Formats: sequence, C-alpha cells, structure tokens
Amino acid sequence: MRRGLAPRRLRRLRRDGSQEARQLTRFLAANAHDTELDSAGRVGVPDFLREHAGLTKDVVVAGAGDRFELWDKAAWADQNASLSKSVPDIAAALGS
Repeated sequence: MRRGLAPRRLRRLRRDGSQEARQLTRFLAANAHDTELDSAGRVGVPDFLREHAGLTKDVVVAGAGDRFELWDKAAWADQNASLSKSVPDIAAALGS
C-alpha cells in the first residue's frame, strides 16, 4: 500500500474500532488497486472503479493538495462551476 494520506486515514479507522470503521476499512482495502504506468505513461483504471466513479472516455485529473482526483470531464465542469461560486463563502467560513 502507498505511503501518504490514505494509510493514515486507514490507521485512524482501525483505531476507531466501531463497526462502521471496520466496514469502511474493509471496503477501502478490498477495492484498492495497484497499477503501473503503461509504455505511454498512462495509468490504467480498472472497469469497476471507472464505473463506480462514473468516468467516461474524457476525464480530468484535478490536483487536490497531497493527492489527485479523477473526474468525468462533464461532472468536473459542473463541480468546478458550482465550487467557483462557493469559494468566497468557504474561504470566509475558514477564516481566510
């Protein structure tokens, strides 16, 4: 498993000990998928994860701090437009 944010979250979930934490840990660990870059430098995403995320042919890789997210291009356009309208309120709520 990779080092980084996800393993830290999993460790917190394991310490939690609740049934919900165990179920979430089981789901995340069982559906994790190691992959390597292909000869063109692309990352393959298994069908079950593409379907779960609603990814179509066109995707967006969005940087999100210490991780990145894959979005369906149309879903990202909607999310980004909505988020753009909310950023001032979010920043104000966080004291920025």
